[in-house]
Amino acid sequence: MYIYLDESGDLGFNRQSSKHYVIAVLATRDPKTIENALKRYRRKIKRAPSKRNRKLGEFKFNKAPDNVKIGILDIISSKNVELGYVHVEKARVYQRLREKKNEFYAYMCRVLLDKFLIETPDPKIDLIVDRQFAKKHRENFNQHLGWKITELLDGLKVLNITHRDSHQEPCLQAVDFVCGAVYRCYNQHDPKYFEMVKNRCIVTHEMWK
Repeated sequence: MYIYLDESGDLGFNRQSSKHYVIAVLATRDPKTIENALKRYRRKIKRAPSKRNRKLGEFKFNKAPDNVKIGILDIISSKNVELGYVHVEKARVYQRLREKKNEFYAYMCRVLLDKFLIETPDPKIDLIVDRQFAKKHRENFNQHLGWKITELLDGLKVLNITHRDSHQEPCLQAVDFVCGAVYRCYNQHDPKYFEMVKNRCIVTHEMWK
């Protein structure tokens, strides 16, 4: 099982920071299915008359026009994938976690994966995370998360964690759209995009609610 993880919102807690934070995962046993579908979709929109579509680089939910959001979420919903997310309204986050942002991020990842991995029978899990943190933090994250998950599952599953650049990893781009759709549902009270993939969600969790 390959699990791709991404987040929306930010880890700040000042007046300019986001009010919500979402971490989402997309799981598949055949990443090539998603990769090939996105390649075909990219070729399709490059032939479209819209110059904006033709100039699209990496697929990113926040930068994509409405038709591309709908197109990619439709692809995801049609594939044999499992989705999950964890959401927090940041006003509810404990003070000690606000002061340790990396621990806050790792804790939310663990909560989501704890729930998600219990739902899947696969004994070997490859977790792919967007490479956004410094090397030292990535190593600490891998060690902390791997140990906690192994402890939870009594060694019944093997968790391998890698960090990759999203512009080189189509499935990370796909989960970015899932995460963006969930975030928009909470932040703008607009469920239109999330409704497209809701049927694929096996875990939906509200932190501290």
